[in-house]
Amino acid sequence: KEEERKEGMTRRDFVKTVGMAAVAGGALTAGLPKNAHAATKLKIGFMGPFTGPASRTGDAFKRGIKMALEDARAAGDIPVKVDGKTLDIEPVWVDSQSSPEKSVKAVTHAVNAGVKMLVTGWHSSVAMACMDAESPLKIVHIGHQGESQYVNFKINDHPEKYQGWFKGWASPPVFAGLYGPPLMHFMEKGLWRPANKKAAVIVEDTDYGRGWGEALMVSLRTAGFDVMPFDVNAIDETEFTPIITKYKAAKVSIVAVTQTGG
Repeated sequence: KEEERKEGMTRRDFVKTVGMAAVAGGALTAGLPKNAHAATKLKIGFMGPFTGPASRTGDAFKRGIKMALEDARAAGDIPVKVDGKTLDIEPVWVDSQSSPEKSVKAVTHAVNAGVKMLVTGWHSSVAMACMDAESPLKIVHIGHQGESQYVNFKINDHPEKYQGWFKGWASPPVFAGLYGPPLMHFMEKGLWRPANKKAAVIVEDTDYGRGWGEALMVSLRTAGFDVMPFDVNAIDETEFTPIITKYKAAKVSIVAVTQTGG
């Protein structure tokens, strides 16, 4: 148990967090009709790209969520207490389809179905769109994994407007900037001897991908590498032979890649 806590949030912690967020959601939605508060189930929307180019990520989300809910039930953490009421948790799958426009429609449909809070999500562009769609609806959304630093900027610029939004992952400049120092360490200790200092970066065609690519280029340059301008691929790209051939011809020593769907 202690090791689980050191590694991150346990399933029990997750359920407790959901319960607390539900209380916050109740405070934000106090103006709803009275019959909206008479439910015996707490409908929680779980957002992910369950179909579309990143559906494998969505599948992983769904399997993990189902496991967490099953374990929580077995441990007696579900039903949960909200405002003194005992409520079962009913998952509602909110399919973003990796599209900002479709994700907003999915959120609207979920809210009309009785969802008061949302958990997780994928893609920065989806996060940016959903933030604005959810704000006037007073929805609590925890742990969306849209990483772009521009999500942070929106929250910091208008904290009251986005008071129900809780970002779930660090921005690309934070974690992509961590790649350079280990490479420098490996080279200094003789653990890696690259033929040259040429580097290449491949990113997916998303806000996250471009932000990650920019930050990674800076990180590699601090490690002394001559970095080519990053190449952009479709999110569902699976054919990389042409770009690998290009890098071989350029005698690149290291390639950094981020790709969701391919």
